[in-house]
Amino acid sequence: IKNQRFHGFDKITFASGYADDSNLRDTLAAEIFRANGIPAARTAFYRVVVDVGEGDTYWGLYTMIEDPSDDAMLDHAFESHDGNMYKPDGVGADWTVFDVDGFEKKNNEDAEDYSDVEAAVAALHAEGLTDEQWRAGLEEHLDVESFLRWLAVNTVMKNWDVYGALAHNYYLYADPARDGKLVWIPWDHNHALSDMTGMGSRATGAAELLHTSVSSAEWPLITRLLADPVYNEQYRQYARAALDGPMGVDAFRARAEELHELIAPHMVGEDGESSTHTNLSSERAFEESVDELVEHVESRHELVESVLGGE
Repeated sequence: IKNQRFHGFDKITFASGYADDSNLRDTLAAEIFRANGIPAARTAFYRVVVDVGEGDTYWGLYTMIEDPSDDAMLDHAFESHDGNMYKPDGVGADWTVFDVDGFEKKNNEDAEDYSDVEAAVAALHAEGLTDEQWRAGLEEHLDVESFLRWLAVNTVMKNWDVYGALAHNYYLYADPARDGKLVWIPWDHNHALSDMTGMGSRATGAAELLHTSVSSAEWPLITRLLADPVYNEQYRQYARAALDGPMGVDAFRARAEELHELIAPHMVGEDGESSTHTNLSSERAFEESVDELVEHVESRHELVESVLGGE
């Protein structure tokens, strides 16, 4: 129904916690991103009750996530919503070439102007320039800092379902306050803070943290930036900084325990999810999920400190 609203929302997005026995990864990862200066959608937990003709049925606890292309998120994250907003996916979204089909517009659809993202891809692949000229050309069209921050924090957390493994799960916003530079916005974090490898690189140790095994032919936005000594050093600084704040072990444990206590009555027990409407592998897995998350964060601290601690 055109212009329909539900409590002011024209679109709402619910995450079911697929493959996440804690049901906290979407929320914790987004909080870590925002604490590191990376725009990420805010979240809240909702009990979803549906009547399909047989009375109210509890369908489980979902995480409601802001739609990054919605004006409300853009206004609080960027103080504007007029710039082009893209949700890249598939061919072109890997930044190997510019392909208009890989950059779906989420606003300003009537203006068939993709010059901002086309220029950014061209600048990434520019040849015959000095390092300084190449960086200046790229930074004219892409907020490189925002991408490097995301790459560092995401790598420290560990999340395979992102750029670098699959060409999706991010947005780009051409921020008018940055003269139209594209800003990287992460999306879909249910596989974050996990040792799950999936389709991503199976590299370990320094190769994983520094992306030295990533294919330059497939993921040029990672390899070309990290091959540059200036950007490489910035990336390392952001990776070290990611261990502070909400990724600090004590702070992370406290926040995870707080959220676990909040959602537990809606996940397990008398008022919890039913076997027909849940993604939990077991009640025990849910109860042990905080310890699993904390152990993962501790292991990431060990990795970063072993690779970068002496620098």
